[in-house]
This record gives sequence, structure tokens and C-alpha cells, in this order.
Amino acid sequence: MSAGEGKVRRSSAAPPAAAAEELDPGRERRPLESYFQEIGGTRTLRREEEVILAKELEAATAQLRSALYVIPICAKHVVQRWDALRALSHTGAKLSESAGDEETGEIAARVERAVKRLRSQLAEREKLQKRGGKAALEKVDTRIAKEMSNAQLSLAVLSELRETVVQLDRDVRKARRGSKKLQALEAEAGVSKERMIELTDGVLDAHERMTRVKNEFIEHNLKLVVAIAKDYRNLGLSFPDLIQEGNLGLIRAVEKFDHRRGFKFSTYAVWWIRQALVRAIQNHSRTIRLPSHVHDRLQ
Repeated sequence: MSAGEGKVRRSSAAPPAAAAEELDPGRERRPLESYFQEIGGTRTLRREEEVILAKELEAATAQLRSALYVIPICAKHVVQRWDALRALSHTGAKLSESAGDEETGEIAARVERAVKRLRSQLAEREKLQKRGGKAALEKVDTRIAKEMSNAQLSLAVLSELRETVVQLDRDVRKARRGSKKLQALEAEAGVSKERMIELTDGVLDAHERMTRVKNEFIEHNLKLVVAIAKDYRNLGLSFPDLIQEGNLGLIRAVEKFDHRRGFKFSTYAVWWIRQALVRAIQNHSRTIRLPSHVHDRLQ
């Protein structure tokens, strides 16, 4: 990286993605004043620093996707999730991020095509696995990974896949060599114990990298949440609750930010933070009747 790019200074503060949870007013882990003092020392990022972090996050997320997509059980999970959603008449939008200006129907059609091919390739893989033949398995695994990429799975689904992989890896590590339990787990995973451990290590490394960059991005923008949350006081939620909800909006903004569009992250994040705050207050108002002037302020 050139000196002109201005490498972002790494912060040693606690992971801010948990900050929303830490501000539960019923049992705060530290006084609100202490929280303000902590985030007060964090400077705002320059535009070029935002781009650096956004690129790092993009690369880390791509690394996680690649690590997950080569594990056969992930494709099985996606097919099962699709079948469950269709049984409930939900659309593919529950599984996938939109690509550009895609409509919900277009997302569903794209995911359906990818799942149809995944289903076929998984069946082919199962036959190849019984017959043996490493080269043929590697070819079908490459095609499976490509279809997983075509599905453009959402971050929520990536999280599900990671949890599935980690749990299976945990079970595989515990199983004794030569046992029927291990044989069943290897059949479920679609790979040997040694390969499963190797692949899971890659998933964990990629997830750790993604989380570190994501948390750093969030840390530098926590003050923005506090500033916006002040505008929504006295509307039914406590200030700690507002900060908690605003932080959730900030997290979503970090996940959705596209540095190629040319605007500053803070400009983009304001919309997500305000949306999170308004939604939280409206949800609260359904339980507790609020005065009409409060509803007017939320319009």
C-alpha cells in the first residue's frame, strides 16, 4: 500500500458489533458516560480511509464465501433452505442479496435456477463419491462452488452456513477413527475428517478477518449513531435503547456500503441508522400507545 493511501490505524477497542447488545438499559455493562468517553476518542475516517476499509471488507467477505462454497454440506444446506422457504411460499429474496436493481421476482428466479443446478450437481456428486475418483469429484465441486456464487447468498445465509460447518467440524473432531459415527459424519460432510478440518480452518480464518475489518469500520462511526439518536429522544424509547437500535442500523450500513458509488460512508449510514430508529419506535408504539405528535415526528 502506498503512503498516499493513508493506512487506517488499527484500534484496540472492544469489538463494537457487540456494542448494541452491551447497551441494554436493564443491565448495562458500563455506564453510558463511560461509553461516550470511549467512543469520543475515535476519530472520523477520511474518504480515502473509508475506501481502504470497504475494499478490505469486500475482500474478506469474498474469502469467506470461497471458503464456504467448496464444502459440500453448504450446498446441501442451501437446497434445504430453498425447499423450506418454497413450502412456506416465501421468495428467494430470503436467501440472496439483490444484484443492482433486481426486483424480488428476479431474485427468486435467479436463486431457483441456481438451486436447480445445485440439486443436480449434488446428486451427481453423491454417485461419484460412491464410485470413487478424486478428479471427477473435484470437477463437480468446482461447478457446485460456481452455482453457490451465482446464487449471491445473503450475509445472513453465510452466517448460517458458517454455523453449520463449525458444528459439523466439532462433531467430526470428536468422532473416533473407524467408528460408524465418523463414517456417517463424513458422508454428511461429503469429505474426509482431515479435509473437513482443513476446510473449516479456512472458514474460521476468513470469518475472523471479516469480523475484524467490519468491527473497525463500525468503531469509527459509533459517534454518528449517538448524534442521530439524540433527535429521537422522548419518542417512547430510552436513550440507551435508541443507541442500541441505531448501532444495528450502522452495522447494516457497513454490510451494504458500496464504495464505488463515490459518496462518503456517513452520508449512506445516516439513512440506515434513521430507518432503524424509526422502525424501533414504531414497533414500540404498537405495544404502548403514543401521542399523535410523536407519530407526526416519525413521518
